[in-house]
Amino acid sequence: MRSCLIPALAVSLAGLVPAPAASASAATAALPTPQLAYQGRLLEAALPVTGSRNFLFQILDSSGNVLWNSGTFALAVNNGLYSVVLGSSTMTAIPESLLAQPSLVLRVTVEGLVLSPDVAIVPAMQARSAFELSGGFSGDVTGTQYAMTLQMLQGQPLDLTSNPPQAGYGLVYNGSTWVPGPIGSGHGSAGATGATGATGATGATGATGPTGAQGSIGATGPTGSQGLPGTAGATGATGPTGATGAPVSFRSLWSSSTVYNIGDAVALNGTSWVALAGNFNVTPGTDGSVWAVLALAGATGATGPTGPTGATGGTGPTGATGSTGPTGTSGTAATVAVGTVTTGAAGSSATVTNSGSSSAAVLDFTIPAGATGATGAGVSYTVIVATANVAAGTIVNGAYIILNGDGLTVNLPVPSASCKNWIVTIKPGLASYTVATSSSTIKAATAIDPWDGLASSVSIPMGAYTNVSCACDGTYWWVQ
Repeated sequence: MRSCLIPALAVSLAGLVPAPAASASAATAALPTPQLAYQGRLLEAALPVTGSRNFLFQILDSSGNVLWNSGTFALAVNNGLYSVVLGSSTMTAIPESLLAQPSLVLRVTVEGLVLSPDVAIVPAMQARSAFELSGGFSGDVTGTQYAMTLQMLQGQPLDLTSNPPQAGYGLVYNGSTWVPGPIGSGHGSAGATGATGATGATGATGATGPTGAQGSIGATGPTGSQGLPGTAGATGATGPTGATGAPVSFRSLWSSSTVYNIGDAVALNGTSWVALAGNFNVTPGTDGSVWAVLALAGATGATGPTGPTGATGGTGPTGATGSTGPTGTSGTAATVAVGTVTTGAAGSSATVTNSGSSSAAVLDFTIPAGATGATGAGVSYTVIVATANVAAGTIVNGAYIILNGDGLTVNLPVPSASCKNWIVTIKPGLASYTVATSSSTIKAATAIDPWDGLASSVSIPMGAYTNVSCACDGTYWWVQ
């Protein structure tokens, strides 16, 4: 809880100033009792208060002595603001003796809690004593506040009774007393001449005088800058026609092995030249007495529209295998685990989702159900999730193999003209896998690095691939 004084409502005393008395003998008006108007702002928990609170106001001197208190009473507070007139008829009167006290402060207590700091009572309170003067006057003026008499002027006696004043009289000092007398009767001798006053302001400028006589001609000044060019003159008459030149004979592109005669014209780097003299192996542009320009090469024209794309050419031969690059920095090994394998609706797309993270993948598969085929010859189709090597004889025609381990070897059945397609799905990562058969060769080919080697097993580095499709044509197993 705290209280603050709004600066525009500073503490001051309020009272009625009596009107001036009509005469020294008029009755003195009753003096109003001292009163103090005060307004403040009250906060509780930093929020403005609204409601009734019990207040106690006290006036203290500079030593902390309580000179007056209002007694505790209830006061309405609205949005933090409250106001009160201290010393009013509803509380103890403020003693007149406080009017002459300096350094007074007002202390406010709310609900038994003293607010800090005390509020200084501004000097406007002491100004009240100017119209509540008590006691008699002394010195040049005697009497009281409401009946006073001027007895002296600057300590010299004033006598208005021995020689009463008349019209045209003034106060004249006769050497011991101020008395009424004719104006001028008391003039002394003339004083000394005063000092010269300050120079007055400069007067306005006078009218211009008559023009003086013509002076002598001065020396010639420097030459001025070049003036603007004049307009072009008329075209002169046409001169006589010159002699007929030698005929021009066009000789195609210039050649260093050709003998040229006067009038032969050639082209070089887009510019045409004519021979002014017979020459051999003289490059045009190197000797102006031998060759002259007929026409300079023109600027390069704008690029024409792009022509239609030509047919795709045949595949070029396979380039030589490049040297093995340096081994890269080993990355953090990722892990891949197979999560769920769900059969989807027939005709839908197969999906693989990662329910793990980028470094610890958990692959959930949805494999669509195939359409019901014709009754076969008893060939079965199985799904194998391999975490170890797949030995020969384990896989039958129509198998779908999912590899879930690094460096595994898959042994496929011997290919034949009636063999089925095998799909081998492996997890991604920096690992290699071997696809092999026990009695036939495998031809490996990929879209990234095709090659023609034949072997009974193929090791596949998996840094760039995620799926391997194995098919046979009755001769080879193809790893794509």
